Amino acid sequence: MEKLKCSHCGFVIPPSSSYCPHCARPSLYPNVNAANDIEEKEALKNRYNNAISHAKSLKYYNILDEFEKSIKRSKAVINRSILETERIATNENQLYASFYKLIESGVRIPEGNKWDKIRVLADDAIFPGYKDDIRFACLTLDGMGLFNYGEVTMILKEIMISHRASVFEENSVLFMEHHNIKISQSHKLPKGYRASWYDRHKLCIAKHFKELKTDTNNEDFPSIILKEGKTTAEDIFIEVHIWGPLSIRSFEYMKIKKQKRKTTKVILKALKKRLENYGVSFKEVK
Repeated sequence: MEKLKCSHCGFVIPPSSSYCPHCARPSLYPNVNAANDIEEKEALKNRYNNAISHAKSLKYYNILDEFEKSIKRSKAVINRSILETERIATNENQLYASFYKLIESGVRIPEGNKWDKIRVLADDAIFPGYKDDIRFACLTLDGMGLFNYGEVTMILKEIMISHRASVFEENSVLFMEHHNIKISQSHKLPKGYRASWYDRHKLCIAKHFKELKTDTNNEDFPSIILKEGKTTAEDIFIEVHIWGPLSIRSFEYMKIKKQKRKTTKVILKALKKRLENYGVSFKEVK
């Protein structure tokens, strides 16, 4: 990764730092810096251009172009339980914390299963020195999320995350498995699989171009970039990495999976009222 120099004092800023350690001036966010690395961007550009050439050769570039336009309007979503959502909506001082922040604060205990162990290894490789500050989301075109992670889909305001968000090819844990990346090689991840928020369309094109056909409709686009599986390990999505905290002010609207239990409906009624206090709309979906 190229060395980033402070625009104020001119000294090198470590890749994991969000500020200059020499003069304390704010820097960009480490995940965004990584996505904007010259080698990373060049590799993604090559994947993107190959996708464009492929679509033109098979006469479906017009479909690819429509797909690209729709991705530029995509949103980031997070799914969590009703109770967790209610906590966040209590007041604007309640924050959505990262997995590591929850463990550090003593409010969550690692399950110690396979995924927890792999997650630490993957996050150390992809977010060296700053994994504690990353919150995970995924891209959506229709406001739907992955209910495997919770009954509530929380859609984020683009203005609150675009400057500090990057996107990644897939679930970062599964990425390490799919590319057979060994621990000893985790410092040399393959390039071209991440992008800044503003280049998310290029990553989506590079990943999904072969799934588009001459008869693909705009209505098909949402299910191409996000498909819910039977388990989280089977979910297909573009992962969004957001640096720093999120509060109820960070969310635009929410969709909640329709509930049958009366006790849960009572909780939803209270949640809806809280969300309205912050201008966050809410609706139930099947």
